Amino acid sequence: MENMKIIKVAELDDGRIAVYPADVDPIYEYIYREAAGVYWSHELGCFLSTLPKDWNHQQWYEQIVTVVWSGLKIKLDLTPDTQFEGTPDNFKADIISANADVQEWFHDHENR
Repeated sequence: MENMKIIKVAELDDGRIAVYPADVDPIYEYIYREAAGVYWSHELGCFLSTLPKDWNHQQWYEQIVTVVWSGLKIKLDLTPDTQFEGTPDNFKADIISANADVQEWFHDHENR
């Protein structure tokens, strides 16, 4: 399993959540094969959610990070330098909270 720093988490104008890894690899485009609503945007250099319907930004962040781990074996990690761009005032706090849930999920699933 590879660890990859997240440089930015953003809510795009259309409501999709974007997670920007520190490095880009052509293999990322195959994440769509997981059929889990997560895609790679070559143009933006990020993993994207589908358009949100019933899920909030926390749920989509968790979905992106866990799908990237299960599909590509890449563990995306927030760092103190990660940037956050979202319209809700609590966007950063919500993503950090969601990340704590994801880290617990990683801990439970890493050795399976």
